[in-house]
Amino acid sequence: MTDKDLLELDNETEKRIDETESGDYEFPGRFMRRDYEIAACAGLFCLAMLIIGAFLC
Repeated sequence: MTDKDLLELDNETEKRIDETESGDYEFPGRFMRRDYEIAACAGLFCLAMLIIGAFLC
């Protein structure tokens, strides 16, 4: 990364920190059971595709 990229990254980080520390920032809701189920299904699907792909070679 160049110095310009690092400076831009630092500025963006500061901007986001300031945004989350402001009083009117609305934090996202907590993960519900359904969210974990969807993540697990996506992970299992990806694992299955990797295993199937290994047998195609």
